Amino acid sequence: MKKDQASEETSLITFINDLISKIVNAASIDISDGLGIDYISTVDSNQWLATHKHGVLVVNNSNELIHQFYPSDKKQGTIPGSSIRKVFEDSDKNIWIASEQNGIGFYPRSSGKVKNIPRAQGYSH
Repeated sequence: MKKDQASEETSLITFINDLISKIVNAASIDISDGLGIDYISTVDSNQWLATHKHGVLVVNNSNELIHQFYPSDKKQGTIPGSSIRKVFEDSDKNIWIASEQNGIGFYPRSSGKVKNIPRAQGYSH
């Protein structure tokens, strides 16, 4: 890895963790065991933060938590796991959420509910 690339990655990790700290302090979420893994800024200027143990945190421009996606065995339309590796916004403004173990979540903004795509449906890790 080049020195500049390593420096950029360290800066990004520091930025994500600082942002998460501000958010969780305001929302009283304990993330001592699950810091941020990935981060995107979406077209609507919200920040989507993938965490290691706390699902996905969505915050607005004022660093206020506006939604936390977290898995639930009892509720349909939740993300596939609490350990999230990647979040991605596609060209149609839909959000894709990749979990560590349990597949991919697809969040079409039009429905407002997460649809899970289990690993068994044709993709490999």
